[in-house]
Amino acid sequence: SGLVVVKKMLDDGAAELDKAGTAFAFPLTGGYTGFTTPATMKRFNRGIAARVAMYQKDFPGMIATLNQSFLDLNGPLTTGPNFTFSTTAGDAVNGFFQAPDDAGAPYVAFNQHITSAEAGDTRVFGPTAKVRQRTTPRQSGPAITSTHEVRMYTTNTVPVSILRNEELILMWAEAQIQAGTLATGIAALDRIRTAHGLRTLAQAKPTILTNKDALIDEVLNQRRYSLFFEGHRWFDAKRYAKISILPLQTGTFKVFENFNRPDAEVQWDARNPN
Repeated sequence: SGLVVVKKMLDDGAAELDKAGTAFAFPLTGGYTGFTTPATMKRFNRGIAARVAMYQKDFPGMIATLNQSFLDLNGPLTTGPNFTFSTTAGDAVNGFFQAPDDAGAPYVAFNQHITSAEAGDTRVFGPTAKVRQRTTPRQSGPAITSTHEVRMYTTNTVPVSILRNEELILMWAEAQIQAGTLATGIAALDRIRTAHGLRTLAQAKPTILTNKDALIDEVLNQRRYSLFFEGHRWFDAKRYAKISILPLQTGTFKVFENFNRPDAEVQWDARNPN
């Protein structure tokens, strides 16, 4: 499968980084601050490898690669490489930036994203929230109204995270829970919850502390809010056969569970059967 190929590329890359000495012979952008040597770049590589292991449901492999990554349960959640942007000629700007109450085709959130959030969650409510309430709700077709829009990027040069410690902690929680070490997974979940204004699970949801399936649901919920607008939600629902949890506010819209392979790949395989 494609994941097998990606895993091999990452493993090969990690092996090459081990042989690359103590410094690169070229500069990196400011988005890679803290990851500018072969050793620190390998930690980034292992974080991406943990994502692959997650999609493969290889939870022991996930734990092993996370232990080689820049995972830090007590460190800043924002640590990690970023895509950078600028208005310098020839550079690109952040296309996800939008002015408040954009009247064109704004990036908006399903209302369920707001109403399902726990009270006090700073990812949804307050000055640091990832969403803001629109002055005029956005109508998308005849049946979907969004009261809130994305507010993650305040200018068109704000960087976009590629991989950060917050995601690594959430992957650690998932892998530990799947491995049966629930207390370790709960501690990681509590690190995320308390960082965003929520009570610990023992305080807020004590009935799920010994329930593996319920804890995995909690992982998916925390990923929903921590990784909002970063392209993970559909894949999380798909890999746990939970497409039905995704919001459908009208029967005329459908969340697809599978997509056709790109025609170029199909044609390549037809012409290269071996």
